[in-house]
Amino acid sequence: MRALDRHSRCLLIALLACVLAAAAAPARAQGPERQADLAGVLARKELRVALPAYDVPPFFYVRDGVLQGMDVELAQNLAGELGVRPVFDRRAKTFNAVVDVIAAHEADVAICKLSRTLLRARVVQFSRPYLVLKHALVVNRVRFAEIARGRDAADVIRDLKAPIGVMGGTAYVDFAHRYFPGATLNEFSSWDELIAALRAGRIVAGYRDEVEIKKLIRDDPSVSLTLRTVTLNDLVDTIGMALPLSSPHFAAFLDMYIAEKAGTKGAKDVLVRYDKLAR
Repeated sequence: MRALDRHSRCLLIALLACVLAAAAAPARAQGPERQADLAGVLARKELRVALPAYDVPPFFYVRDGVLQGMDVELAQNLAGELGVRPVFDRRAKTFNAVVDVIAAHEADVAICKLSRTLLRARVVQFSRPYLVLKHALVVNRVRFAEIARGRDAADVIRDLKAPIGVMGGTAYVDFAHRYFPGATLNEFSSWDELIAALRAGRIVAGYRDEVEIKKLIRDDPSVSLTLRTVTLNDLVDTIGMALPLSSPHFAAFLDMYIAEKAGTKGAKDVLVRYDKLAR
């Protein structure tokens, strides 16, 4: 093979130098909007927070045209700790859709009463819980009595073979398949639709977390005449912040932030806040 002339060797050396420089410092070629993890948040000076399009008081809701609530305040305080401004992304129509937004790197974090599940953890990572709730049911008294036939209520619930309702696009679809395999699952697009079906006897029970079940009675005490609530003390719903798999530094920061600043709350804390909202 003919030896390279001096000019060709110089060109080859320059080309190799450019390739090595690009490989050694890919981060410098990225603008702030493309940087990942906590570095991207700090470079953009903006924390993109995902949450669903509908309201779930007292966690997130619009009042007088202003987005507010416990999770909104948590996000605002987190942004303040980072020295950036929070930007709320409410494009997602369901909680599962929020997970999709995070998995697609279209937001930095989801702070929206999002249940930590193994299924979701395949595509996003979760912080430690900042809220822990128990699972609960609201049941139609007449339909449930027909099924129980004098048996202990706890035994009937554990082996429930009846139509139950859950909110579509939530973790409770997955929970229902796991904990009530004998039940016939009905998914509803809204809580009002589910409760209407329950009152009409088309389903025997509605399955959700204890806060949403207790809110039902707080909103309308007369509900207890036809419906009853059951808290499942041995099943817990751990609520965490979700973030992309490419954000290990941010995940560690969130764990530390929850441990040292936010703390982990329970149903009582939420219901106190909800009662104040209702006044």
